[in-house]
Amino acid sequence: MKRTVAVLLAVISALSLAACGSKTQVNNTGSWDTDNSLQTVLERGTLRAGAEGNWNPFVYNDLATGNLVGYEVEIVEEIAKRMGVKVEWSIANQWDGVIAGLQANRYDVVFCGCTLANLEAAPDCVGTIPYREDPIVLVTAEDNNEIKSWEDLKGKLSANALTGDYGAIAKQYGAELTNASLEQAMELIVQHRVDCSVNSQIAINTYMAEKPDTPVKVAAKYEYPTPEEAYSYGMILKSKVTLTEKINEILQEMLDDGYCRDLAVKYFGQDVADNISLYQK
Repeated sequence: MKRTVAVLLAVISALSLAACGSKTQVNNTGSWDTDNSLQTVLERGTLRAGAEGNWNPFVYNDLATGNLVGYEVEIVEEIAKRMGVKVEWSIANQWDGVIAGLQANRYDVVFCGCTLANLEAAPDCVGTIPYREDPIVLVTAEDNNEIKSWEDLKGKLSANALTGDYGAIAKQYGAELTNASLEQAMELIVQHRVDCSVNSQIAINTYMAEKPDTPVKVAAKYEYPTPEEAYSYGMILKSKVTLTEKINEILQEMLDDGYCRDLAVKYFGQDVADNISLYQK
């Protein structure tokens, strides 16, 4: 029950911020100041964005050109375009520390598959409206016959970011964690140095399409307690009210005009895009 209440409060917080018209915030002294976060971005001419790289098809470097590409990348680029600014990226090799960079104001937004669990762990941040969904799977070595369900994770070693949502799910079922990106996790599983990894089904499908001979398998698919927990959100400091309102306005436009769905078709495939409830009209 406590978990359900926390989830509902997080959703209400994220969505109510999108609807509110307030342009002020309380500073540390308790007085009211004008929130100029949107104006700062517009005058700077850049929207500073943080994310974890090496996460195909969401945020990664194209091998042919070296350019940063991916679903999340194009979402942020389109938001910035509709705001009339450019994007300045800060890309980390690991998820751990990405939210800390946002909290330290090294960038304005994080778009990297953030979830309600990420928001709950960062009370000084707020979520945008959701813009996609993230099916999650449990991956093991092809010859692993010990792990057939989430309940089999007790005492096992999972290759995941230590502070990420995927690792939190593994820990929830009793697994221990070793820090690893998706690429590293797949290598560790194949080498039998870890038992498993938890990750986005979309990312795993993309990895397997590029490396079909990798001897791994999907042992189980995660069932979310509520639909909202399957959604992905952008993250912004709670104090940046006007910037959040503007990004929410643009994201809603992108959902309404089909941009997010078309992008999902491009990166995830037609079948996946057709099953994302946020894109159903």
